[in-house]
Amino acid sequence: MKKVNILAVILLDVVVVLCVLLVVALNVHAEEVPQVWTTTAKIGPNFDGSIAATGDASKASFITFRKDGASNELLPGILSETSMDFSASTWAGASFAVYGVARGTGRIGTWGVHDIVGIHGTAHKDFNGWAAGGHFDCYDTVPGGTCVGVNIELPKTQVGTDTVGLNIQPHESARGLIGIQLQNPKTYKYGIVAANTPWVVGLVDEVPFGFVFDPKTQRLKFCRNVGLPEQVCRGYVDMNFEAPDSQINK
Repeated sequence: MKKVNILAVILLDVVVVLCVLLVVALNVHAEEVPQVWTTTAKIGPNFDGSIAATGDASKASFITFRKDGASNELLPGILSETSMDFSASTWAGASFAVYGVARGTGRIGTWGVHDIVGIHGTAHKDFNGWAAGGHFDCYDTVPGGTCVGVNIELPKTQVGTDTVGLNIQPHESARGLIGIQLQNPKTYKYGIVAANTPWVVGLVDEVPFGFVFDPKTQRLKFCRNVGLPEQVCRGYVDMNFEAPDSQINK
């Protein structure tokens, strides 16, 4: 009983601190919009502790911890939900259920790992089911706007840095993998949109071979050193609106 009571006190202290942080973070229009804050926490068979905050312009509700559950349930280790009403004319901003910031300083050494990660996910697949290190959904219930499953932004870049929007890195002994998979092909208007960007399909002695579409000539060009200043093209397909149809494979 003493251990349970101590755990309950600690959890309640954490809840109070989180509540204060939520008040500071969300009370942007404190003078214009009245806010109502409530917090609850309990120790039970499922170790269920929660915190809730509500208001007219925005609300952040329940962070939940659970040990076990019923059949076919979604069981999050940590569940965070935020909600923002954008219909208020005086309110704008962004709602983040989870926001992670990592910062690295100084100069790296000559050994070891030198990484910083805002949010990291690891899945240990110790069964014969489905697993993902990171899983994202976008539920679209109102027409208009944009719904993106995964959005990657590079708001600041530096010359001399290898900047990669998406990197897929399997271990070297892996075989038979699929790099990118698009399911349900009938649903797509376009599979991939990469207008007027170079595509690399081969690499010989660090020289990239590939193709690129030239919007000025409306030709699909096949080049070595594709996308680089020393690019040299050795063939093309004329896709101009006035170009006659021609057989490519001869």
